[in-house]
Amino acid sequence: MTEKQLKDSQMQVIKEMARSWTAAVQEMLERWYQMARGGLVRLSDAVGEMRAILGEWPERVYATVAGLIDRMFSDSYRDGASAAEVEAWGMGPSEGQALAWMKNSPNGLVPALRDLTRGVQRRIERGLSRMGSVIPVSSALRLAMDVASRVVSRPELIVRTESAKARALGRIYAWGHDRYRDRYHYWWIAMDDDRTKDVSLLFERAGPYAWQQIRHLWEFEHDQPQLVRNRHTRGMEMQVSAWNCRCTVARTPRGAVAV
Repeated sequence: MTEKQLKDSQMQVIKEMARSWTAAVQEMLERWYQMARGGLVRLSDAVGEMRAILGEWPERVYATVAGLIDRMFSDSYRDGASAAEVEAWGMGPSEGQALAWMKNSPNGLVPALRDLTRGVQRRIERGLSRMGSVIPVSSALRLAMDVASRVVSRPELIVRTESAKARALGRIYAWGHDRYRDRYHYWWIAMDDDRTKDVSLLFERAGPYAWQQIRHLWEFEHDQPQLVRNRHTRGMEMQVSAWNCRCTVARTPRGAVAV
């Protein structure tokens, strides 16, 4: 698996998602235009059509590109496993287990797409509500196009995030098949910037881990809400590390330190 092949795998998913998102928004706008009478559309009708069309988009686009998504996850996982460079006993059924975890994660690709569409719907609905109960359809169309265009790059970010999670999982599973795996410390690595979640920094500080611990952390604790102190607000709150994850994993020989 070359870097170009992996990027091509991601781009196929990204392009299909962008095409599907544009089509869904266009379908919604056309329905608004068709419902308009005398250049006006009812707020309740516009919101109802928006919820019906955009609300079902995450499941619809996933069904459309499911094969491409499976391939992307598989390519990412294998790339991560290959990058681990271990003397392995043999991967066995690990890939199938890992891909099932990726697809069934409560904080994975489809939930992230649902969160995206809910945010778009909220912003559009707030904007429409300010215009009254009966709205000039031209104003409604401009508002919706403006809001929808601002998030056109979000599906790409979501896809790349999920691909990176699959790569890290491939690395973890490969390490698990390394006959020398107990000679290493395993580390949670969080991106070092202001957007990184405090729960991810907590996982990083708690290292090093044994292999069984890092696997459990990535596959289970990763998806569980954790009570942490927000370093920006200083208040306590629940955070989920897997949501828009910006972390990876590494290992070092025992006695060495993570770089």
